[in-house]
Amino acid sequence: MLLILHALFASIWLGCVLTEVGFERVLARGTERDWLNMARIHHRVDALIEIPAYVAVLITGVLMWGTTAINATAAHVMIGAGSIAIATNVVCSALVFRRLSFAQAERWEDFHRADAWLHRLGAVVLIGLLMALIAGFSLRFSN
Repeated sequence: MLLILHALFASIWLGCVLTEVGFERVLARGTERDWLNMARIHHRVDALIEIPAYVAVLITGVLMWGTTAINATAAHVMIGAGSIAIATNVVCSALVFRRLSFAQAERWEDFHRADAWLHRLGAVVLIGLLMALIAGFSLRFSN
């Protein structure tokens, strides 16, 4: 059951990341008002869906630790890549919150600096998450 929940939360997290990439691409081309709206939307998605999803991935992953017989190489890839993705996403979430505060204060230079870091680190999250999911699918679990 934990494995199913773990995979479900990881899938929700991945869906969130991909959705954010989509609306960031569309709204980033607009005006300062569009950037503020983008920052608000991204903040809401992070607060309501993405943060709970990656926290749930972390919790279910820790709960499964040591209870499941798995191929060591794939497990190390999954745990390493997943840990990097979670840690990097924590930083990204902090940047999402800061970027919104910069937009609300109309500090556009700071907004763009945070935005650039958010996109760089977001790529690390996406790659780590995909690597962890691929490794996870290759695992053989037994009870």
